[in-house]
Parts: sequence; C-alpha cells; structure tokens
Amino acid sequence: MKSLNAQASASYWENRAEYLRTTDSVVAIEIAKGLIAHGRAVGLVNQKLVVVGASVAMSAMQAAVRELASLGSPVQDSMLGYNLQENLKWLSSESDVSKVELAKMEFALLPVLLNELQEGEQLIIHRTLAENPELFVAIVCELYRPASQVDTDVEGNHPPVQEFERQRAAVAWRVLKEWRTPPGVDGSGNLDYSRLMVWLAAARGAASVEDRVEVADHCIGAVLLHTPRDPVSGDWPSTTLARVLEELTSDAVESGLEIEAFNTRGVTTRAMLDGGQQERELAAQWTIRAESVPARWTRAKRTCERIAASWEQTAKEMDERAAQRRLRH
Repeated sequence: MKSLNAQASASYWENRAEYLRTTDSVVAIEIAKGLIAHGRAVGLVNQKLVVVGASVAMSAMQAAVRELASLGSPVQDSMLGYNLQENLKWLSSESDVSKVELAKMEFALLPVLLNELQEGEQLIIHRTLAENPELFVAIVCELYRPASQVDTDVEGNHPPVQEFERQRAAVAWRVLKEWRTPPGVDGSGNLDYSRLMVWLAAARGAASVEDRVEVADHCIGAVLLHTPRDPVSGDWPSTTLARVLEELTSDAVESGLEIEAFNTRGVTTRAMLDGGQQERELAAQWTIRAESVPARWTRAKRTCERIAASWEQTAKEMDERAAQRRLRH
C-alpha cells in the first residue's frame, strides 16, 4: 500500500471489502484504520471487532456515529443493529474503556439499535445516568427544547428536523421512559442522602444552564419512584426520599413521580361489567403509604395522598362506565 500514489490509495480504500477476514491483529488494525480514514466506518463496525482491540474498536464506533449522523436517514441493513450491540457488549467488559463514553456512544447509536432492544431492557446508558448527571441533562436536551423557546416556537420558525434527529428524540424519550436505575443508591442497595443530593445539585444546575429545569425535574421525579424502600421500616417512600422531596420543594419533581406511578402500572384487563375495584385497591395502597409518612415530611405525604386520590377518582370513573354498560345489557 505504501508504494501506491494518493489517488490509487484512495481508490483502494473506497472499493476494498469492509470485512476484516483475518485473525492477525496487526493486519486487522491497519485495515480498520484505512477504512475509518476513508469514511467507511459504518461498514467496518458491521462485524465483530475483537481482533482490532478496544482502542481501535472505539475509534471505529465513534467514526460510525459521525457517519450515521451525516447521512440524515437510517442505514437499511438488518445486521447492523445486531453487530453494533455485540460490539457494545464486548466493549462494556473491557476495563480500559470509559463507561461514560460508551454510554454516550450507545445513545447515539440507539436509532440503529432499536430493533435489537427488548421492552424495559436496562442499558449501559441507564446505569451511567445514575452516576453522570451531565449525561442525563444531555439526553433531556435531545428530547426537549429550552423553556424560552416553547412558547415562541411556531410553525416554520425553526429549521426542518432531519429524520435521524427525530429518531434520536424518540430514542431519548424511550431511554428516559425506561430508566429504572435511580441515582444515589449505594452498594448495599439503599438510598444515600448525600450521594443523591450531589447528583441532584449537578443535574439541576446543568439543566438550568440549558434552560430545561422543569422538564429535567419531571424526569427526575419519574426515576425517584424507583428508589428502594426504607432499610429500617421497609416503607416507601423511604425517610431519605421524603427528606429529599421536602428540601427540593419542586412541584415538577413531585408531578413527575405521580405520573410515573400511573405509567408503570402497565396494561390491565377486566370483565366488561367490572367497575373500579382494581383502582380502588391501588388507592388503598397509596393511602397506607401516605399514612406511614411522618407528618414532618409534608411534601412526600401529600404526594402519596394525591396519587391515592387520583386512583380513587379513576375507580369512580370505572364504576360509572360499568354501570352504563349494565343498563345497556
């Protein structure tokens, strides 16, 4: 290759097969570097990259992210998502690979990975979000516009959104929707006050800089629903979470928690003439939770009371629908 002039060398790399087909790591690395340099990283990563080592593989994956973003539309290749996922799994087991960088890469590639993901699957990025508040805010920014633009943004007042950008926003929504790994949990599985408050301060500070405080608080509230029970009493919310809610004084955090309490219920079934007994049982559970919260934690107690009241209202609506159906039958 060194004997070829620039034109011949470029022609070679533009037309060479992308598959490595060698177990010689030195040769494989040279091939990989040549393909990356000539804009063919997407084809390169559509195979297992163990032979080139973690460092070159990360370079290839990062180059593939840039190439995919520049295309503006998804690549139609049924094997690409599978091979990307396999490479990500392997890289996550390598001790010298930054977990934060890997999580960012995974997020950028998720539009391609969607077909390989299972509903509710916790990804590298979910675990990293719990440790990296800046990454959390970056994902919030993928999904939501700044608050100052929401009211002024009108049709035709912003550049057209590319399909790849739409997919990234859809992925951001899915990542946040399925986030079940809350920040602040220690190695024993308990919620640590200091650790959580440090994360919250950094996340809310970064969200303020990006003009997305309220939407970030909503997302924070949603993941706080998944915090562990109190290690002493076994109650939820734990004393730590109740204290945090009291100190945050954020209606948006509490609203996000309340909405998540409804969203996580999932699909339900009932007989045609059944009323709201299921919802009434949920209301009773949340009433018990509210009663178990000490009076000094007013915000946590009221949050539980509002959730209970909402389930009770839903139960009444279900009763009314059942009564109407009985009249027709």
